[in-house]
Amino acid sequence: MATPLPEYDDTPAAMTRAAQDRSRPSLGDPALMATRIIDSVEQTPAPLRLVLCSDSYRILQAAPSERLAEIEAERDTAGLTDITDAA
Repeated sequence: MATPLPEYDDTPAAMTRAAQDRSRPSLGDPALMATRIIDSVEQTPAPLRLVLCSDSYRILQAAPSERLAEIEAERDTAGLTDITDAA
């Protein structure tokens, strides 16, 4: 792998690097995860995304929440670029 660049520290690349770090203990039990994956096939409807382990849930939940907060800050100015009938 290439030398990690700090510019990518807050991107999905950082998560990929962290997953490859064998010194980090995993919260996931591989046997339990395999069972959960197999059991998910029987769910109706099947999950679009299967979240395995509490740390994954925390990370996945935080990302859209942060994005929504950023978008909410634009609520009052978003309509400033709408087409108006005055034209």
